[in-house]
Amino acid sequence: VGRPKVMITVNDPSLVTKEPMGIMRTLLQSKMIDKEFQFVDEEQMKKVLAARNLTLAKLAGKDAANDFAAAALDAGAQILITGNVAASEQSLEGLDLPPNYKSAGVTMSLNVLYAADASILASESKTGKGAGLDLEGAQKVAIGRAMTNKGGLADSLIDKVIKQWDNMVNNGFEYTVVIVGVSEDEADTIKDALEKSTEGVKKVFDKGYEAGS
Repeated sequence: VGRPKVMITVNDPSLVTKEPMGIMRTLLQSKMIDKEFQFVDEEQMKKVLAARNLTLAKLAGKDAANDFAAAALDAGAQILITGNVAASEQSLEGLDLPPNYKSAGVTMSLNVLYAADASILASESKTGKGAGLDLEGAQKVAIGRAMTNKGGLADSLIDKVIKQWDNMVNNGFEYTVVIVGVSEDEADTIKDALEKSTEGVKKVFDKGYEAGS
């Protein structure tokens, strides 16, 4: 079974700058690439979010699931992974670390949504701690450990996504396929092939042809 195309929108604001760091998205995407997932690229993601006036800070909003799922669908994604990271500075008490070090703790929560209807396919949460020479560095260490250590959030979530997606594909879900950029003759050929030679197709609609064709 093929893997779905994924868009990842996770808000992991720095304790220092308050701006999203993007480390969770990078770590999760790296792990998922190893499992043959494909992704909406960063520029396309920025484009569809901007078109709907969405920022990562709005992930905590009441209608965030529907809004971001719609943006993922705009970008051609079938799956949206979305969530937030809460972080705080932690005490060094009891830790065998130099006094100039900083410690941070994180709580990460992720949801996997089916982009077509924003239904939740899987969820996962994890906490972590880390230390470093500065607060943001400690935060990154905490996220990295919680994401990628054995039994971490990334592997657990990916396993859930694969299982749920395979179940969806194998249990008769229906999909709408949109074909663009073809001439009238090409559209007629495709329509004929779909209607006469492709199993499981229920209806084929003509919605117009490429300008000038």
